[in-house]
Amino acid sequence: MCILEVALGNNPAVILTAEPTAALDSHRAQQVMELFAKIAHEENAVVK
Repeated sequence: MCILEVALGNNPAVILTAEPTAALDSHRAQQVMELFAKIAHEENAVVK
């Protein structure tokens, strides 16, 4: 999750991802997607 923390540290308005969960197990992949959904909702960001 360190890469995500660094990338999201500046509170970007747009978050572009390319298969962000490809190398993760299903539990971690779900956590990442929930994090993106939370950020999109709370910070009014766009996740693509």
